[in-house]
Amino acid sequence: MLLYRPSTASRVGLAEKGMVGMVRVTLRFGVAVLSSVILMGCSSLSGVDRIERHADDGSHPLSVRPGSGGNGIYLPDETGPDGSWAGMFGEHIPCLNDDGVPVEITGVTWDSDPETRPISVDVYVRTFDSRKDDWLGSALGTPHDLVNPSDEDLFDTAEIREGIEGLEVTKPCGSEDEAWVKGVEEEVVFVLQSGPSGANIKNISFAYSTPDGRQYEVVDDWEFYLCGSKIPKEKRCDQ
Repeated sequence: MLLYRPSTASRVGLAEKGMVGMVRVTLRFGVAVLSSVILMGCSSLSGVDRIERHADDGSHPLSVRPGSGGNGIYLPDETGPDGSWAGMFGEHIPCLNDDGVPVEITGVTWDSDPETRPISVDVYVRTFDSRKDDWLGSALGTPHDLVNPSDEDLFDTAEIREGIEGLEVTKPCGSEDEAWVKGVEEEVVFVLQSGPSGANIKNISFAYSTPDGRQYEVVDDWEFYLCGSKIPKEKRCDQ
C-alpha cells in the first residue's frame, strides 16, 4: 500500500479542511484523484512553502524523461476468477537538470478516466544497471508475479522496493547533445490492476523538494493503459 505524505504546503491546505494527516493514495481510485486535486490547489499558497507545478520541460530541477505518448498492455488469455489482471509500466527515470543538486521525491499522484479507473495502483522503484539490463517498458503481471518467463531477466539482478517517498535523485539528465550515461539507475514502475473493462492512468505528477526547501511538482504527458473492453482503440490499444 502506498501512502502519500503531504509536503508542508499540502498539510497547510489539508489542515484548513480539517484533514491533517497522511492522505491515502493507494487508491481505491477516487482517493488518488482527490489527493491530486488537493495538491494542485496548494500551488496557490504564498510564502516559502509554495508548490510550483511545471511540465517536464528540462528547465526545472527534476525531469522524469519519458517524453510524451503512452503505452498499452493487452488483456491476457488467462485472468483471475473475477476477471482481474495486472500490468506494469516503467520508463520513468528521474534525473537532474540543475547542476547535479540532489532532490527528494515526496510523492506521486495521477488521474484516470471515470469509466476505466484501476482497481488499484502500486508504485515501485526498480534499481538496475543499464549497462547490463534494459528499462522495463511494460510487462504483464507484477514484479513479484510475472506472467511471461521472458520478463524474468528484467528482475533477476534488479532491486525492487515499494513506494517512492524519500527517493533521492542524484543522476544528471545531461544535455540534448550528450549521450545518456549508462550505469546504476532507478526506474519508477507503476503496477495497475484492472477487470475486463481495462484501466488507465494519466497526468502523472511527481512532487519533490530541493535542499533549500523549495517545493515542486513535475507533470508528464505519458499515459498507461490496460487494454480492456472500455478502452478506445486509439488509446494505445489499436493493434
